[in-house]
Amino acid sequence: MTHLADTQAVASATRGRGVLGALRSTANMGLALAAGAIGVALTLVVATFLALLTILASAFLALFSLAYRLRAPMRRADPSLIEARKIGHAWVAYGFDRPHP
Repeated sequence: MTHLADTQAVASATRGRGVLGALRSTANMGLALAAGAIGVALTLVVATFLALLTILASAFLALFSLAYRLRAPMRRADPSLIEARKIGHAWVAYGFDRPHP
């Protein structure tokens, strides 16, 4: 019985419009579907743009921090320290015989 009621509701909604009314309803449904598809496409474009923006911003931040670290002044070594390297079981010192400025 509900199917019959639904059919009668559709028939009463389009009554008096004829073929032109049916075509107009079909066109409206198609336009609504197209608007939804365009909305989905725009959503994907914006999401892709935001993802790329995030990746580029993080790459820029990484490069900036690397450049900042490379440009930061190095700490001066204590002039009383000498350089020594371990060769085998012995330590060999360098620079102890040169005067420090």
